[in-house]
Amino acid sequence: IGNGFLNIFFTCRPLLFFLIIWGHFALAGSLQTNRAQDSLQSASLLGTGYRLLLSEKYDSASISFARAIELCGRLGRWKQVAYSYNAIADCHACKEDFDAAYRTLIKARSIEKEHLLSESAEAARTEELLGGILANQGSLTKAADALNRSVEIRKGLMPVDSMGLIASYASLCDLGRKSGNFNLARRYMEDALAMFTHLSGDHPVELAGTLLAAGSLESARGEYESGITYLSRALSLLQGNSSGAAGLAARIYIWLGACHAYKGEYTTAIELQKKALEVCKAGNGNVSVGNCYFLIGEQYANLGDYEKAVEYLTQSLQLIRTSLNDNHFSVAAPLNLLGKTYLELKQPE
Repeated sequence: IGNGFLNIFFTCRPLLFFLIIWGHFALAGSLQTNRAQDSLQSASLLGTGYRLLLSEKYDSASISFARAIELCGRLGRWKQVAYSYNAIADCHACKEDFDAAYRTLIKARSIEKEHLLSESAEAARTEELLGGILANQGSLTKAADALNRSVEIRKGLMPVDSMGLIASYASLCDLGRKSGNFNLARRYMEDALAMFTHLSGDHPVELAGTLLAAGSLESARGEYESGITYLSRALSLLQGNSSGAAGLAARIYIWLGACHAYKGEYTTAIELQKKALEVCKAGNGNVSVGNCYFLIGEQYANLGDYEKAVEYLTQSLQLIRTSLNDNHFSVAAPLNLLGKTYLELKQPE
């Protein structure tokens, strides 16, 4: 029996070797096909998530990015995993759920540390986002630490991540504004603006974002004319260069309106904030649209046109409730102002 088996084995050996080799390549081809499919699907999910984020469909965007994390993790693409965690944190932050955003960024940090990405551009972005979240949570010292860490990482990259470095300086400028340390904020603002003189080519959108930080700082300092100058320049840079910068344009209009409102120029403020409303409506973002309605309603109340104020504040309240929920703290501002406006309407002439 043994000899018969050996005879069969040696006779069929070429066929067996062929089957083994064919099986190996078939399996490898199948795995390669699966990887290619995963790669295409992950890219699609990242793109979809980004579009949903821009449209302020934060829950749907988070789901898309979470699926991308699963696929990219399977492919070993840890930079995309870190990017996706950062994007999910952005979604939480836009919903003003800063605790969830913080937890998500800590996951991104862990991924970067585990896969030797702690000195990468992705890690710098994580630290920058973390700084913003910590600032919104009131942890200003920790926020400064995270933002300074993002500066260190970006300075150490080869080549130096100049645009990222400008973003970090602009975030530090905003942090200084929020903490009331205007001198420090102004220093970072000047550092950011000075960097543009050393860059080759035009960077209108990035420069507009930095000028927005400068304008909002000047407004906080009570230097409204200087703020208007910075913000008007930022807006002019976006003319014809607004692709992907609609949200930035809306924020510039809002801050311009705020500067004029602080000067008592409520009609001009309303005109500017209505332009912000048009931009936000085009982006299908209910939260941003709701905030614009609130700001316009506030200016009508300042003008004493309480019926018009009630109209805009009611729409603001409805949109914010629909996008977030009845218990979200963002509901408080329109609800409070609406109550005060109703009281004014009932006052005798």
